[in-house]
Amino acid sequence: MNSQVLKEKYVELYEEHKNTLPGKNIPWLENLREEAIDQFKQSGLPDTSVEEWNVYPYKNLTNNYFSITGKENIDLSELKIKDEDCIARLILHNGSVVKIEADKLPERVLINSLSYFIENHPEIIEGNINPVNKHFETRLSNIIDPKSQGIVSLNTAFHKDGAVIYIEKNIKVSGYIEIINLSNNKTNLMNHIRSLIILEAGAKCKVIEKNIGLYSEDNLLFSSSVTDINLSKDSSLSFMRLIAGNLNNTNVNCTHADIEENAIFNSTSFVCSKGDARDEIRVNLNGTNSLVNLNGLLLGLEKSKNELLTKVRHIAKSTNSNQNVRAILNDKARASFQGKIRVEKKADDTVANMSGKSLLLNQSARVNSKPELEILADDVSCSHGVTVGSLDPEQLFYLSSRGISNNEAKKMLIAAFSEIVFENLDVSFKKNAQKFMADYYGTY
Repeated sequence: MNSQVLKEKYVELYEEHKNTLPGKNIPWLENLREEAIDQFKQSGLPDTSVEEWNVYPYKNLTNNYFSITGKENIDLSELKIKDEDCIARLILHNGSVVKIEADKLPERVLINSLSYFIENHPEIIEGNINPVNKHFETRLSNIIDPKSQGIVSLNTAFHKDGAVIYIEKNIKVSGYIEIINLSNNKTNLMNHIRSLIILEAGAKCKVIEKNIGLYSEDNLLFSSSVTDINLSKDSSLSFMRLIAGNLNNTNVNCTHADIEENAIFNSTSFVCSKGDARDEIRVNLNGTNSLVNLNGLLLGLEKSKNELLTKVRHIAKSTNSNQNVRAILNDKARASFQGKIRVEKKADDTVANMSGKSLLLNQSARVNSKPELEILADDVSCSHGVTVGSLDPEQLFYLSSRGISNNEAKKMLIAAFSEIVFENLDVSFKKNAQKFMADYYGTY
């Protein structure tokens, strides 16, 4: 389908449904949606002409029209909290919250649907849902480029629900909170989720988000999720995102995090869809001594395309960032890691490190790595590097000479290669990641 025609059809769809979306009587939210659809009219969906989207074409997304209507049944009986470390769970199905389990939550911790907060606590979310222009790219020339944010524009205009986690000052939550985004369809369907995680000063929390495309039969499924994270002074958030999907799924996740003085953001992404999946993480280190640790693992089988894009802006002095990304690809899988560190003019004493390594298990697998440094300050310590390789025959021979089968030897080397992504996860996070990959991805 022609891109201009597709853009016009989505604008018409918005005009048709805008009065049914939450917050229609809240002026600032109405304005947010209108600004987003106006921006979408200009940018449309991103394609390979956009710098951040030029590695792989998303043909399912750019060649097909998706409806926002349609309701599928789903059995939630098996999705009961079984892990004692999980103190609350919020489940979304096709973009709407369908179940909340939060009996173990301490006081002064609020977890509910975005639609609930819009109706009952609009003062909490106002100013915390970022406008589309907050996601725009700042080029080296300082030109602001909106073209890469067509998905965020569409999400901001169409979102009807999502998860909101709000933790008051100095509250430290034990255990973790789980968000599950489930999608299924019998027509070409899109759903847009908008979530917020807000930690007041001194608060501490752990969150696991699981994104699962259950099935799509002969039809296509497009899911977008935008998460705005605001960490106040001295707060700490550990966040893990797990993405799985089938062949006909296109899953795009965008996270924007603002980190204030002495706050810590630990983020880990596992992207293991069998279709097309993309995880974007943009972080602003706004306060002195703020820290972000970004870890990611891209797993590819068959003809999957999995991408991870990270952009860290060091805005304040004495900020730190660490990025470690690993990709493991088999068959004809494709993967991409685009990582950028930007150190602004007054961000002296910045320490920033980025490492991307890829392991190809088949000659037909392909990976693209694009590390970038933009350093506008003088007194900084920054490094970046990427490597691509295959399993070492000498290491395989050494292990086989010790009586280890070839298959087990490969598993051991693959596990060692990806260990840096797992090593700093706590026990509950590691257990969830391993089970998720076994359930929805399998083994090599």
